[in-house]
Amino acid sequence: MSKNTNFTGNLIKEARENYKYTTEECAEKLGISTRYLQKIENEGNLPSYGTLRNIVQLFSMDAN
Repeated sequence: MSKNTNFTGNLIKEARENYKYTTEECAEKLGISTRYLQKIENEGNLPSYGTLRNIVQLFSMDAN
């Protein structure tokens, strides 16, 4: 998968890495499975609205 086809996942992965969270730590903080987070970051799966809201809050991201 090219970098441009998973824009949302790449943004989330970059934010997670900037906060120095492992996938496991981040998934735990978000209340989701590690595998689900990996699918979002690497496979182009889009997070549910609730998960996306939690990600935005966790990383203090601009939702726009």
